[in-house]
Amino acid sequence: MNEHSREYYMASGKKQGLQGRKIQQIKMLPQTHAAIKQSAYNSSIEISEMYDKIISQYLDLIDQRPNPVEYFASPKRGVNTSMWINTEICERAAQRAKLDGTSTNRVIYTAIRHFTNQLTGF
Repeated sequence: MNEHSREYYMASGKKQGLQGRKIQQIKMLPQTHAAIKQSAYNSSIEISEMYDKIISQYLDLIDQRPNPVEYFASPKRGVNTSMWINTEICERAAQRAKLDGTSTNRVIYTAIRHFTNQLTGF
């Protein structure tokens, strides 16, 4: 799906629930995405809502920290994973990235790593 058709797809309302969302591609290990899907299933929410929750909670957490944040790069052997994220949360992650001099993808990936580390206890 190219950029123009994606915009039409969202604007036309063909897919419910995607209005107010932005597609973001993050490279991650398949088991990371599988763990998030399982958490979404266990919480009885859509995976896009789970990503919203993960990113939003992480942004809330780092907003309270006085120290600089160390961001992680996506794994080289990861797989590009597309996710629909709430536009406001995407904008908030982009603002944080700009403030910290990093990319939005690194902020989002670090949020995901933080979440999965909590799941596994590492």
